Amino acid sequence: MKKNHLFKKSVVVGIIAIFICASFVSSIGGYSEEFTPVDTDVADVCEPKENVLVTCRTFGFPGEPSQEITMSLSEAELLYDKIKDLQIEVARDPLSEKTQQLQHEIIALADEHNLLPAGLSVEILRSRLVPPQRSQHPRITLPRLQNRASELFCNYVSIGSGSSFPIIILPRLIPILLTPIPRLFVRWSTMDGVTSCGGLRSGTGFIAYGAQNGIALGFWGIGFSIFLPPIMAYGLLGYALFASVNAQEIELWPPNNLPVISDVNPPNKAENIPISFSELSFRIHDADGELMDYIVETSPFIGSANIQNKGDGTYTVPVSGLEGSTEYTWSVKVTDGEDWTNESYKFTTVPVAPFVSDPVPPDGSDIVLVSLPQLSFTLTDYQGDLMDYTVETSPDIGSGGGSGVGDGTYTVDVSDLDYYTDYTWYVNVTDGTYWKHKAFTFRTLPEGVIIFHPTDDSWVRHYKPDVLAGSSITLAIENEYGGGGSSGWAADALIKFDISSIPPDAVIYYATLELYFYDWDMNNPAGRDINLYRATSDWEEETVTWNTQPSYASLPTTYSTVPSSTGVWMEWDVTSDVLDFISGSSVNYGWKITDENYWGQSNIPQTWCRSKEYGDYTPYIEIGVAE
Repeated sequence: MKKNHLFKKSVVVGIIAIFICASFVSSIGGYSEEFTPVDTDVADVCEPKENVLVTCRTFGFPGEPSQEITMSLSEAELLYDKIKDLQIEVARDPLSEKTQQLQHEIIALADEHNLLPAGLSVEILRSRLVPPQRSQHPRITLPRLQNRASELFCNYVSIGSGSSFPIIILPRLIPILLTPIPRLFVRWSTMDGVTSCGGLRSGTGFIAYGAQNGIALGFWGIGFSIFLPPIMAYGLLGYALFASVNAQEIELWPPNNLPVISDVNPPNKAENIPISFSELSFRIHDADGELMDYIVETSPFIGSANIQNKGDGTYTVPVSGLEGSTEYTWSVKVTDGEDWTNESYKFTTVPVAPFVSDPVPPDGSDIVLVSLPQLSFTLTDYQGDLMDYTVETSPDIGSGGGSGVGDGTYTVDVSDLDYYTDYTWYVNVTDGTYWKHKAFTFRTLPEGVIIFHPTDDSWVRHYKPDVLAGSSITLAIENEYGGGGSSGWAADALIKFDISSIPPDAVIYYATLELYFYDWDMNNPAGRDINLYRATSDWEEETVTWNTQPSYASLPTTYSTVPSSTGVWMEWDVTSDVLDFISGSSVNYGWKITDENYWGQSNIPQTWCRSKEYGDYTPYIEIGVAE
């Protein structure tokens, strides 16, 4: 019984001694050789309500007295709990605010119970706790981290710039039996470290990188912490019943496969979706076979879902209240419990009002002949309703209308157009409930101007020498030379017009070839000069390829510089060639248009112009003649 009492007393004495010490700020080195920390609750070694004898002394200041008093078990337990909290905080960061707060609370408790030795005051002890200046070695302060991983029955290794607790760890064995004794816990903290952990039974694991803090319970292995300015490092290697890390970055093993979202309906960017559309649908798949949770949201709101624990499959979300002519965005977020896959999609509902399209002349045209016989347009009602419409013009060149018509193309006769005049024409249409009002404009040509559209146009490419492109809606132009000066990349446009209706004695003021530059690819061709050569042999768009292309003049007729922006017309001055065609000194086989500016790198700029097959923005020659 006496031996047990002495053990109890040494525990409590050790508790107080290690905290009223001079060196306790910079390390837990206040642990004296008289006391080895043990994970023992005071209640386990003391009888309930028994008083215990407590001795308090300081270390690091020789000659200072000690103080011995009797305390109740509950008071000793309070001190013991505070000390255990402080042990953990000192191991993480001996200079943190929480560490300092606990130090002051313990001194206050010692003073409250008259534990402070004679001659020592609270002020003196607190002055000894002022943190030393270490400006050249900033203390480690871990950020708030969100990534966490853990393993049961595992082995792990952790190294980095930081510290671990206990400071030195060696394997412990029960004498004679040589049986390993695991430690209750091991902790580590680092601003830059690596921890690799693998479950011995699960076959899974993780690697944690960067700033992190972790704990291992039931640890058996080796470890160390050192601080030799400017080096502050730690290392741990061993086994644990449980290990957990909160880290800046964590990679799981085996790597987790993200959930996949596919087969969405409506498809992304779908148009003319009926307002009666009633459900979104999508398919989710997880290659690891894990159950998934998904969230569906819509904007503007037409429905949503938040569903858990679903396997591979197609799922639907009811929607309602759709409005016409509205763009909706819907998102699908899927998680397998570890990672998220987020996708967003859009669709547009059908116009509820009738739809007016395909105006002729195209809206904004400025090459309209004064002989234009009629205007035309297409009407569509996506609900299948019959429509009434009227057409008006300003200045007045004609008007018209119709009642009870279905989807289709309609015309209105016009006459008496003036040269170089701006005209606006209006289409008003209703299905009995909704109205649509559309306005279009065009400009007629000046007097003495003739417009010709091509009879043939195509483009040929060196890298696909036998491919036909006469039906393409694009005329593509690209330089011959790619990366490293390799050749074989050229793409050239071909175009031909029938201007035989112009009499040989006509007086020609000018002639310009116009191509509509609508887009580019690979690299922006802005500023590049595109040469035009007169063709010297015949060709047809249905049969021409790179291998069958016509011959052409040795020198270019002219060039045009690619504009800095798309959506504009490029112009070549072909007056000299047109004069030769009309006079008969040269045969009219049209022209070849080519980019001869050496590129010599990858991703050669491609200039894209519209062909006659596109319908709108058709290439043309504008010729000014004397009336």
